[in-house]
Amino acid sequence: MPNGRPVDQPNFWFASEKVQNEYMSNWSPTMTDEQLAFSWVSAGGLESFKAMERAAKENPHDSRLGEWRNMQKVAAKLNAGQGGSRAVAAPNGSSASRYKYYGAYEQVVRYWRDIESAAANHHINKNVLAAVIIWESAHAREGTGRMGAEAAKAKDDLIDGYKGWGVSVGITQLEIYKARMMLIKYYYKERDWGKATLGQVTNQLLHAPRAIQLAAAWMEYLKQNVWYENKDGSRHNLTDREAAEAYCGCSGVTVDNPLGGYPLLSFKTYKDWKETGYLDRKDSTSVVNRQRDLEHLWSNGSVEEFWRCGRAACWTSR
Repeated sequence: MPNGRPVDQPNFWFASEKVQNEYMSNWSPTMTDEQLAFSWVSAGGLESFKAMERAAKENPHDSRLGEWRNMQKVAAKLNAGQGGSRAVAAPNGSSASRYKYYGAYEQVVRYWRDIESAAANHHINKNVLAAVIIWESAHAREGTGRMGAEAAKAKDDLIDGYKGWGVSVGITQLEIYKARMMLIKYYYKERDWGKATLGQVTNQLLHAPRAIQLAAAWMEYLKQNVWYENKDGSRHNLTDREAAEAYCGCSGVTVDNPLGGYPLLSFKTYKDWKETGYLDRKDSTSVVNRQRDLEHLWSNGSVEEFWRCGRAACWTSR
């Protein structure tokens, strides 16, 4: 960086001079990675991610991409045996595995057909949907099974006051109230999902194929209802990748009155972020880290390998 310190943000050289200077003015060698990430977001650093992605696509050897390339090599849970994830041998046992990212997607690869089907049903790019589900399943705080779901519901009832409906469960980690919204909107012919109990909706999310359909439905819903203004003032509806960002409430896309008869999306915080580059949220570092992980999944070959592994039923040989 111009202050003589090593570059520690992948898109630093793609940010404006104003953003760079503000970041450097708050920089300290005692700051943790999370504090640095928060400082970068606060300075407006997220706004230049798209410029970096375009440059990487046009010229992967661009000298400004050095830190971006380093991050790809050490992305947590996406590179076998590095950056905190465990090495996973190929199904045939060879160390030179043709499934080197297996550890990232092993929980969900058996559902590859369901992901492909859900993507088609809800008009979502299948690679984007796969990346979201891979990430969500790998970061499930309470696990993806029933015991974790019940523990999380009890915690939610006691702490957040949503009576268990605000919990993220299953391999897609979709909140139960969001699943209920999607059941009512897209699957109303099956039954009156508005009268479904907490347990009944939870069961839908613990059944992986249905959970995947509901995750895709939520992304379709976001694309239809969340928007922001382009610099020329025109309205921009979300792309599939932006829907992947907005999938997480940490992005600033939330639901008002989630348990009432008329739940409404609230996305002013997200809209402001996309229009200004500033994300005013206390958990903004989580947004940055999640966005980076998804970018790694799309760019480092993990998703392509996921489909290849699925078609070969690679998990059956383990």
